[in-house]
Amino acid sequence: MSSESVRVNVEDVQREGRMELELGGRTVVVFAVDDRFVAYVDTCAHLGGPVCSQGSRHRFYTARVQQDGRVEPYFAPGGEVVIVCPWHGWEYDLNNGVSLADRTKSLKAATVTHDRDELVVSL
Repeated sequence: MSSESVRVNVEDVQREGRMELELGGRTVVVFAVDDRFVAYVDTCAHLGGPVCSQGSRHRFYTARVQQDGRVEPYFAPGGEVVIVCPWHGWEYDLNNGVSLADRTKSLKAATVTHDRDELVVSL
């Protein structure tokens, strides 16, 4: 484990869905994603926006074209959990931090280790 680490309560992250913390001079956000936890540095790969702390979170939003040509948007059930940057709308898959717009870009991940009723987050 890195010397740069912070312990947070599991229940606090689960209750809020995300928790912002300072780690090594950077803002890192821990997310509860389904039955596990992930954490990323709060910097959008596009232009550095506060994607993790201020971004909206939802299931992957997609669409299908009906036979009559109408487009029907919907949230994909069981699909990716996405975080959307408030600055320019870049979306990231919270499971792996990869950008949906440019799969060569991703959020910088922090390590999350589960230790009883706490999470240890490190860079």
